[in-house]
Amino acid sequence: MPSWVENLIFLVLGGLGSAFFVYARRRVRVLSWTVAHVQIGAQTPTAVANEVQFLFRGEPVANLYVSTVRLTNTSQKDFENLPVTIYGGPNTKLLTEQAEVEGVVGLLKWTADYSDFLGGIDDPSGKWQMVSGQREYAVPVLNRGQTAMFSYLVTTVVSPGQPSVPPSVFVSVRHPGIQVKWRAVGAVVLGVPYASAIWVGLVAILVFYAALAFYMALPQWAECLILVLAALFVRVVGACLVRVGKALWDMLIQ
Repeated sequence: MPSWVENLIFLVLGGLGSAFFVYARRRVRVLSWTVAHVQIGAQTPTAVANEVQFLFRGEPVANLYVSTVRLTNTSQKDFENLPVTIYGGPNTKLLTEQAEVEGVVGLLKWTADYSDFLGGIDDPSGKWQMVSGQREYAVPVLNRGQTAMFSYLVTTVVSPGQPSVPPSVFVSVRHPGIQVKWRAVGAVVLGVPYASAIWVGLVAILVFYAALAFYMALPQWAECLILVLAALFVRVVGACLVRVGKALWDMLIQ
């Protein structure tokens, strides 16, 4: 191959590589969030049991849930001054609250803009309608791997004659270069989703077994041992590889 062709190939590959890394550095950082709802009570106006009523601020509510939102910095970048807004769905009312960053002493406060906005509402019912629909917090620092936790006592609005529906709570972060992504609450292995750990572990073990069998003849007992170990540790192997790969990727594009 002529030298000028080789130089052209290396030039094109170098340009593509540089463009890729520039794009990777400018990518949006993702914060993942989960929400879990636990019902702790509901009105029971039945003929069998005595009626159970829940009151909040003197007004009856149809049910009570504890909703816990966890916002985790899954990127490899630390963030400061994050405005985090928690929204209740159309049928959900946020009652009491507790907001904190795990491992940090002290509770999170509302943002200055949110507090000033509430201070400008003279009508108490209008102010309560705003507070029960959304809250906005100032998170001073959320380091990589840290989780901000928002816990609420909530209730849902139930129309007469209609069954009760579960609450719905959402998260929004208005910060340059940040996107929030909902993640279903499910099984994890070493902080890695179960499905991802299984698939990565299976592929890694298959590649390892194929390479080993290609270079040497394995006795039957060795093949059986590999299969047993693979079944036992496939999830752990996959989770470790996912974590190592993510760390190397983030270090590469820092």
